[in-house]
Amino acid sequence: MTSAPLPPTRALPPLEAAAQQAWQLLERRLRLLHGFGLLVYSVRTPALADALKARLAEHLRGQQRRLVVISSPHPEQFAELSLKTLLGVPESVDTGAYWLEAHRGAGRALWDAERRELLLRLNERRSILEAEHHAPLILLLPAGGVADMARLAPDLWHIRLQSTELAAALPVIRPDGIDRAVEAVDQPLTPEAAAEVEAALGYWVDQWRLNFDGLSAYELRPDHPRLWDIALWDGGRALDVCLQYGRLDQASMVAQELLSVSRWRAQAESDQPLHLRDVSVSLNKVGAVAQAQGDWTGAEEAYRESLGIRRELVERLGDTPQALDDLATSMVRLATVREPADTSLLSEAATIYAALVQRCPQVTVYADRLASMQNLLDTGKNAFPDPRPDDSK
Repeated sequence: MTSAPLPPTRALPPLEAAAQQAWQLLERRLRLLHGFGLLVYSVRTPALADALKARLAEHLRGQQRRLVVISSPHPEQFAELSLKTLLGVPESVDTGAYWLEAHRGAGRALWDAERRELLLRLNERRSILEAEHHAPLILLLPAGGVADMARLAPDLWHIRLQSTELAAALPVIRPDGIDRAVEAVDQPLTPEAAAEVEAALGYWVDQWRLNFDGLSAYELRPDHPRLWDIALWDGGRALDVCLQYGRLDQASMVAQELLSVSRWRAQAESDQPLHLRDVSVSLNKVGAVAQAQGDWTGAEEAYRESLGIRRELVERLGDTPQALDDLATSMVRLATVREPADTSLLSEAATIYAALVQRCPQVTVYADRLASMQNLLDTGKNAFPDPRPDDSK
């Protein structure tokens, strides 16, 4: 088990095209990230992972920071020792990132058992990771490991910022709808990705069919007896997976279904702000799909309607942290849907987050979002890392 910086700077051999592309994406993510974030790599070609690690270590050394490598050649107590390194000691001020190598020994019983234990225990400690760590965690899993992570550690899986496959061919970047600099593209799915899409989308389709007898989103009516029997969260999960793997037609279908259900519920119980908030969340999902499809007008219309709803919710609920956070999120979505970004909206959102930082200093995510917006306002580049706190609910 090691947890020390890599050796002093040395000249690196030329990176292969796949590793170079992976590094460019990682460097861009780190440049925009202010604080903790989880990045997941599915490793098919270990040599590419090693090259990426070396490039990251060199990059951090140039900033007088270090890469903490958590690794072991043996499976015995790997989970326990990794957790002690990651969570057992306070984070050093010069820590630039954590690199957790959990990709070794795929298919070997002891390694698989330790990897499973590690994922389960990291999932239990997700809130501790987010609260106590200010450096990103880069988690390496074997090929096929992301499907296990989604199943064994759903809370951890949900907060990941991206998941990327490192293979001898150009890596398949799996956008999670968070990093707008990476577009969702239609590409052949690996077996693990196909299984993930089938599980999430299949469950939602089955629930829709069971409850609504095959009606489309446009045929659903507010008096349907089972309008309240379907969970919007399941649809949101299906949509996120479809966006992640570039299945935009299916994502569009689910987005319209979510919007239909949430609109009818809000109409049926207009005195319940939660239902109106669900409409705004669904509109943001419609906008995200439209944006991925290149329909900038459709995305702008959806985001603008969502923003209007959230202004109304602030008027109804008062300036609660949740309502203000939602409002600022919608401002950022609308402001960055086109280039150049709308600086007036971004400034308004930045003012909201500055107030939230003062009111809730213990919630570090507000400071992270404020820093990201200030960076965008300073640079003028439309590369804002979408906060999306609402889309996970």
